[in-house]
Amino acid sequence: MVLLERQQSKDSVTQFASANIRENRVFEEMLLNSDVGAPLVVLEVGSLFAHAPSSLHFGLHEAVTSIRVGFGIREGAQGLHGRLCFAVRRESDNAELLQRCIDAGATVDAMHVEQVIQQPLEAGEELLFDIRCEDTCDYAWTYWSQLSLEVPSQ
Repeated sequence: MVLLERQQSKDSVTQFASANIRENRVFEEMLLNSDVGAPLVVLEVGSLFAHAPSSLHFGLHEAVTSIRVGFGIREGAQGLHGRLCFAVRRESDNAELLQRCIDAGATVDAMHVEQVIQQPLEAGEELLFDIRCEDTCDYAWTYWSQLSLEVPSQ
């Protein structure tokens, strides 16, 4: 007896796998290009865990029209951390492309954020992914869970 059966096309499985591989490569590159290392920054499947404060670098290999970013605070740190702020900045002029803070009293649902940066960026630009603590960095275990680059259509 089959209770639930879901058919996936070969193309949809390939697209899903390709997206995950690209995302992990982006996180691997961020880790390699940054001065911060273990135990403060750790690459796990699908996420780059970083203890605040931290600043990670990423260089764009091609022009992009937008960037989808996922970030948050590890669930086990709920209520133990202070206010933590996430930012994405362009290194050349320090322009802030994204700024979002998560308060200490945030619910579990509010501890994970996904946001799209609608900003065309040129190939070769360097981006900084910053996490800072406003009060204390105790239990400031944060993560970047998504970094998808949308390239211009040909």
